[in-house]
This record gives sequence, C-alpha cells and structure tokens, in this order.
Amino acid sequence: MFQTVVFAQSSVSSSISSLKAKIKSKTATQATIELTWEIPSKNNIIAFNIYRNNEQITKENIKELEPIIILTGRYTRYNDIVTDLEKSYYYCVTTKNVKGEEFDIIIPMVNSTVIAVTPLVKENNNDKIAKKEGHVETAENERELVPLPYLNELEDANLEKKHINASDLKTAQKFSYTKKADNAKPIQILPADAKPETGDQYLLSTIVNTHLKISELDIALEQLNDFLKINRTEDTYCRAYFYLGQIYYYKGDSKNAIFAFMKSQKECPIESHQWIDEVLDTLKMD
Repeated sequence: MFQTVVFAQSSVSSSISSLKAKIKSKTATQATIELTWEIPSKNNIIAFNIYRNNEQITKENIKELEPIIILTGRYTRYNDIVTDLEKSYYYCVTTKNVKGEEFDIIIPMVNSTVIAVTPLVKENNNDKIAKKEGHVETAENERELVPLPYLNELEDANLEKKHINASDLKTAQKFSYTKKADNAKPIQILPADAKPETGDQYLLSTIVNTHLKISELDIALEQLNDFLKINRTEDTYCRAYFYLGQIYYYKGDSKNAIFAFMKSQKECPIESHQWIDEVLDTLKMD
C-alpha cells in the first residue's frame, strides 16, 4: 500500500494534492465553502471534477455521485455555495488528462476531505461548558470537551492480572506516571500524526485520523497490525504501538495495552507513562 500511494503522488502528473475545505462566508440563508488544492508544476490536467457529499467520499460511494461541477482549465480553488446550513459537507476532486483519462483514485486528505464542513453547528453541552463564566481552556481540562469512546471492559477483567507475570508488572509500574485522571482518558493523537506529510508518517496518520479518531477500533487495530508487518522507522514503529495500546485499553485487553505502551515509551515517554498508569488504575492494582 505504501508503494502504491507514493507512486500515485510522485509519478502521476494528473493528480492533485492537499485538498482543503473551509467556510469562506456565511449569511442566514447560505454559506460559501472554499475549496483549495495543489497541482504538480508539470501536469497534463485539462479538467477537474468536484464532488460533494454529506458523508466522507470513498472509492465505494463515489460511483453513486455526480460531480457538482466540472472545471475545464487550470484551477487550484473553487467556491461552493450551499443553502442547507445544518448539514455536513465532504468533498473530493478528481481530474481528467489530455488523453481523456480520469484520475479517480481516492486518497483521504490528498484529494478527498476527511473532516466535514458544517456551516451551522448547533450548540451542545460541550459549547455550554466552554462558555461557563470563568472557564479557561487548558491542556488539563480540554478532555471534558472531547467525547469518550465506549469503554468495553471485559466482565472478568479483574482476572487479567493473573496472566501478567510479576516481573512485567514491576517494570510497568516503574513507567507509571504519578498523576491520575478522574475519568477514562479520551483517544489521544500525537502531534506528529495530526497532520500527515510523507512516507510512514502519512500512512500511520491516515489510519489514526480516519479510523481511530472516530473510534472505529476494530478497523484501526487490523490496519495498525498490517502496518507493523513491514519494516518501519523506529519512531513510527513506537507511535503505532502507542495507538495499539489505546485500542487494547478501550477493548478491555489490559494485558496487551500495557505491553504496547511499554513498546511506545521510547518515542513518547510521558504520554505512554500516563496511559500505563491509566491501565494499572483500571486493574485496581496497588
């Protein structure tokens, strides 16, 4: 998969990259959403197909969509006007070259957006918390604004400690961070994976942002395990285990969660130590 993505980005001159969507302006009845993208300096693009949908556009559902507009010429932006302000909008841009061939490969965060644009967001409980008089957002309290994934702890979780030998527990407790959280921790994305760049980092951050971030734990688990089957740089190898540890934690597999965080602590020691402490606290160990 890695080789395929790199080939598509580096050698195909009819592909776009860095597709972004944001609200440019808004009135009571309509909003203008600005799309921007980049094209190669040398390309054979003659047209751009702009797709819009109320859910993320993938290779499966794009077949059911028609372009909202086809732009002929050289473009790097387009303003889309929408009138239903409460809906969420996703976009995708494919191209057609001088031979009439359409480059219709869908690559999340490259030519397809993964974050919805919603012109009118209804106020919810999180907004009310943020608007409390005297409320100041800090790194410590920002968790109350992030929804927690469902914590599916096994019914016999209290028996898991029997499968972890004493030496491993002793090692894990050395990594334990002294500060304890009042509630279960939300999914944590490391800064290095918040915005993908190239290579291993691109693939890892794509898995994290398209599946783990929205709590699709089984899909993320499968893709991370596949990711680790191929030789990776040490830093991405450690970060992949950091996300595996979180998945195991929320699936109630405390034993594998501890082992995964112990493997990730070389790259992100503070964050790994905090999660190890969280797992040990879940197991109610002294």
